[in-house]
Amino acid sequence: MRGYLGFGVCVLMFAGHASSEVVVAPSSTFKGLASAGGSAVALANFNSTLVALVADEDDSSIHVFETKAPKEIAVAKVPGVPGQVLVTKSGKVLVSLRDKGQVAVLEAKNGDPRQLVLRSAIDTGGEPIAIATTLDESTFVVGFAFTHEISGWSLADRMAKFRVDVAREPRALAISSDGAKAFVNHAVGGVVSIVDLTTGTASSVTPQGTVLNATRTRVATQGFAMTRSGGKVFVPTVMADPETPETYYGSSMETFGVVVIDEATNAVTGTMVSPNRAALEKCLLPRSAAVAQARLPDVGDPAPLRR
Repeated sequence: MRGYLGFGVCVLMFAGHASSEVVVAPSSTFKGLASAGGSAVALANFNSTLVALVADEDDSSIHVFETKAPKEIAVAKVPGVPGQVLVTKSGKVLVSLRDKGQVAVLEAKNGDPRQLVLRSAIDTGGEPIAIATTLDESTFVVGFAFTHEISGWSLADRMAKFRVDVAREPRALAISSDGAKAFVNHAVGGVVSIVDLTTGTASSVTPQGTVLNATRTRVATQGFAMTRSGGKVFVPTVMADPETPETYYGSSMETFGVVVIDEATNAVTGTMVSPNRAALEKCLLPRSAAVAQARLPDVGDPAPLRR
């Protein structure tokens, strides 16, 4: 299951076989946690227990795990290659199917995620990968990799609101806290796109960062993840040095950085760049991101990158 993130791999180390007998408590509740965007892993509450849903590209499935203690409890087949998964607050499971040009809509039978049932699909066209909803879940946003577009849909009636061209290979979405715009990370090009969800228009910023204890500037080149918290958008990205002598992308001298963007002004407010150490100077491709509740470090503080 090559599509699993680090969390999924850790879970698999302790995974057991799912039981064929499913017992559903009368008060079963299943709902997603507040999220700025979809991912290969989605977290949800099930009867006051945290569960994880993992999109597996290799066998076109959504795997469901208990997280404490880690254990696989169910597998649900989907009719295509899943890109990202997202669980709404009402318990609907949205899955982008990149090879089908669709977003599948699954529901938990009797409110139990061990019984995910395909209810319908939204025909989006293109190659949908990144998905997200606004916090009120009125607008559903989709990022298309091959056609490099972002589209907005009404989740209530599934009618398209807009479709706008952006930079190549959009792979991650984060919706602003006011639901007014979507921030987009790209697998190539080194830009972060910003889409106004009201007007359906797009702009972009080009992040840069300075390597700690050095004066050389590195530019963002590739990213697959992003997250939002406290009025800021955090964009993990690989950064390369374009100066002479070049530590060009692919030289094994890339730097990992986290670009910080103010969600109100769209301005890049700083970049947390990893120290220039041989152990970190590798081709690192961050695939997912999350913000803990603990205090975030000041921009430029390398401590979290040393752990």
